[in-house]
Parts: sequence; C-alpha cells; structure tokens
Amino acid sequence: MSFGQDFHAFLAPGADRLVRLSGMLARRSLEGKVLAIGGRRHLLVRLSSGAPTTILVAHYDRVEGSPGALDNSAACLVLAEAGARIFRDPQALEGVFLLFTDGEEAPSTGSPLSQGAYALATGLRKVFGRARPSIYIFDVLGRGGRLLLSTASRRVAEGQRALLDAMESRAFAAATAANLAAPRRLPLPWSDDLGFTLAGMPSVAISLLPEAEAVLLERGLASCDPSATDRFPGREGLGKAWPPTWDILHSPEDGPELIEKIAMEKMGDFCLSLCRTCGVASTFL
Repeated sequence: MSFGQDFHAFLAPGADRLVRLSGMLARRSLEGKVLAIGGRRHLLVRLSSGAPTTILVAHYDRVEGSPGALDNSAACLVLAEAGARIFRDPQALEGVFLLFTDGEEAPSTGSPLSQGAYALATGLRKVFGRARPSIYIFDVLGRGGRLLLSTASRRVAEGQRALLDAMESRAFAAATAANLAAPRRLPLPWSDDLGFTLAGMPSVAISLLPEAEAVLLERGLASCDPSATDRFPGREGLGKAWPPTWDILHSPEDGPELIEKIAMEKMGDFCLSLCRTCGVASTFL
C-alpha cells in the first residue's frame, strides 16, 4: 500500500521525528502540545473537552538504523488517523487525548522504574491532577489481524487490578464493534505499560500479530508455564514459538512495505470504538 508524503518523511533516515509527527497531525487538523518531561519531548493532543478519561499512547522514537515502520510508526499513523475521526465525532467520549512519547526505545537498566514511561507518567500525574485516565498503549501494529492485550503490568498493579479488568473489558467490546476477533491476553516482553502502571496510571499495552503467529505464541507460553499470565519466558524459552514478526523489529528490514492496509483500517476502527459511547465506523484516509 502507499502512504502520504508526510508518513514517508516521518520514516526517512535522520528525520526529526517530532517535527514530522507534528506535521502529520496538522494535516489532519490536530494540534499537539509538547511536554518536556524526564529529559524527553512528548506530544499531547486533546480530542474532546473535559478532564482526561482516556489516553491513546504510541511511542514515536525508533532504534537507530531502522526505519521503524512496525515499531512504532504504524501505531503513530493509526492514532493520527483515528484522532482526526474522534475529534469530529459527535459520539466521542469526553476527555480523550492522544499521547506520543519519546524514550521507549532508549536503553534502560532492566527495571520498569528505569523506563522513560515511569518518569513520564509521574510527570503526567502533576499535569492531570486528580484525574486517573485509562491508558491504552499501542506498540508494534500494522501487520496481522489478531489483537494482543498485554497482561505484563498486572504483576506491578497492586490495588489497580479492578481498573485493569474494566479496561480490558472495554477493549474486548471495542474489538467486537470493530469486527475484530477477540483479543488474546498474553504477557508482552516490551512496551511502556509497566512504567505507567508503577507510577499509578494503570495501562494496557496493545499489539498486533498475524493469526498463525499469535496462536503459536499462545501455545508456546502455555507450554512454558500455563499459570504464568504475567511473566514472559523470553526468546530462548519460547524457541520456535517466538513470532517471526518480532525478529524484524529494530532492524533495517522494518520498512513500510510490511504494513498492511486492512490491519491499519481495523486498528483505526478499534481506536474509534474505544473512544465512543457506542458504535464504530470505518474510513482510512
């Protein structure tokens, strides 16, 4: 499939990703506010009035030397497109925001507390005051048709599991409204959900895989430890169940030719449904 010039500029080697992302949003009549938190620049976009209730998140940084199409440019484009629809949708919930973050791909010490997301969420709590919005983090989209809801943050979600249950239920309902198969609940080995949840902002990470890869991954995880819904055995532990899509990430092969139009359309519908009081529509610009 083909994309607009603004998306190709976003993928270009050496691009100022924040500048290019701002341009993508402006083309869709959306304006972001730069938040300097934790030594990084993040972009916050308000889509509807009211105190924050729902925030859709995607990191815009990428590993050096990789085009970063699946990780995580596709998610940024999905949120930009969906954001334009939500912004003009009379059925949109109050308090919906987009948040594009920097630092997810930065090296860390291995602890969730070292994630850029932890510093960001701590800063956002000051920005939002007493509001505790639902955080949905989109990471590695654009290929396949099976949604994955990460259960990884549950191991650090003391006192927040009821909120995570409600968020997951909402995601399942949104998948149904978008004519997607029911998501698979699996621990993912990456994303910003641990940092956000540890900082008191419960979050669910959402990803996408081809159906065959998702099935094999789920079976591999079950064979490692059927009760381990919040732990990930790693690539060595999974063996052949490791998704081939994940081998592409952080590599020069992660280019725009991997992105599937139908996957983008369905994810746009899913995002819109998450942020509507009812119903879902489909138009991918």
